[in-house]
Amino acid sequence: MDNPTQLQRMISGSNLIITARVQGKLVGLLRALSDFSYRCFIADLAVDEVYQKQGIGKALIQEARNSAEDARLFLFAAEGAIPFYRKLGFYPHDHTYQLKPEDKLL
Repeated sequence: MDNPTQLQRMISGSNLIITARVQGKLVGLLRALSDFSYRCFIADLAVDEVYQKQGIGKALIQEARNSAEDARLFLFAAEGAIPFYRKLGFYPHDHTYQLKPEDKLL
């Protein structure tokens, strides 16, 4: 992320932050918004490239699931991450839409 101010606002506005650390070093982060009952929206999942393919991403998602056991997990996958999420059992949802900041609300 190139914008530290925006990154700080993203983290401050989230109500579920889960981190993975190796000897104190941050190697993974899951950021979500949840009511801890019905829905949990995973906004970001990031694992340092050096630590990928070691189960860290899956463990972060499992912790989100543990925090909101009755909630459906939703996420927006980066194109390169689609195989990872499918491997974990996630599937596309046909009723998801977006409106970017630069898009006009009609």
